[in-house]
Amino acid sequence: MKTFIYSVSIISFLFSSYAFAGRLEDLKDDEKCYKTATAAVLKDYHVIWAEHAYDFTDEKDYKRAERVRNTLNQVILDALKDETKCYDVAKNAVENNFTVDWDQFDFTKSEENTQATRVFHALDKILKGLINDSWSFRRSFPKESPAHGALIIESDRLNKLQEELSEKWSAKFLAG
Repeated sequence: MKTFIYSVSIISFLFSSYAFAGRLEDLKDDEKCYKTATAAVLKDYHVIWAEHAYDFTDEKDYKRAERVRNTLNQVILDALKDETKCYDVAKNAVENNFTVDWDQFDFTKSEENTQATRVFHALDKILKGLINDSWSFRRSFPKESPAHGALIIESDRLNKLQEELSEKWSAKFLAG
């Protein structure tokens, strides 16, 4: 039963990735979280959870991982704040299952093409992080557990979202 509860928590964490909170400095109260996040920033926001000895079957470690991922996702979005349109589009996309209306950008104009590209790369980076997390989480559970199976489904869903995002952006980019 405990495994099932963790699997539901993990799936909801991956699915509700827009629940961002905090910045890297906010993690300084937990040295393990802070070291994990700063190492990830140096690796283009890719977290290698095993390097930091996280045990996702342990609720405390799971909560720490959730805090790290949410912070990294917010840092990625915050990089767009210099252009309100980029930030607003990306934040809205995250809150709406990574769906972007690319028609709001005129890809024939250099500035808007650049804005759309920044939005795409930020969203792509967030999705890749969540996909990586789902694989790492999955390895923590026995293959026959409900958590393992649920994480396979969630990983597939995230991969499809990333493919759709890439295909739709590429089509507009190439047409522009």
